[in-house]
Amino acid sequence: MASRSGKKSSSALPLFRRKRDVIFAGILTALAALMLVPSLVKNDSALYAVIYCNGEVYDTVDLSSVKDGRTLRVTGKSEVTLRVENGSIGFEYSDCPDKLCIKSGNLRYKGQTAACLPAGVMIAVRSNADGGADVISY
Repeated sequence: MASRSGKKSSSALPLFRRKRDVIFAGILTALAALMLVPSLVKNDSALYAVIYCNGEVYDTVDLSSVKDGRTLRVTGKSEVTLRVENGSIGFEYSDCPDKLCIKSGNLRYKGQTAACLPAGVMIAVRSNADGGADVISY
C-alpha cells in the first residue's frame, strides 16, 4: 500500500533488508545448533548420585543400575524420601514447609544438584568418566 509520498508502508518491508542480515541470521542459527550438540550426544559413562546428610556423605547410588525404582529414606534434621528410577533421582517427600526440593524434579545429568535445606539433605549427580575440567576461568 503506497502512501501519498509514494513510499510503501512499514508493514510491507522485507524481513531481511541486506545480504549481511541473512548471513548474520545464519551464523546465529549455526551457533545455537552447536550449543545443543553436547546435550544430544549420549554419554556412556556411568552416573551415580552422592547423597549428603548434614554435610557428610550418607550414601552413594549407582543410577544406571536401578531400573525398576527404589525408595530411600534419609533422616537428617527432618525426614526425607528419595526416589531412584530409570537413571534419575529426586526428592519424593519432605517435611519441609515450602517443598522446593520436591519441585526441583528428577536429576539425571552429571553436575546436577538438589537440596532440602531444612532437612540438611543434598543430592549431587557425578560421573565416573575422567572428563577433566568442565569450565576453566581466569
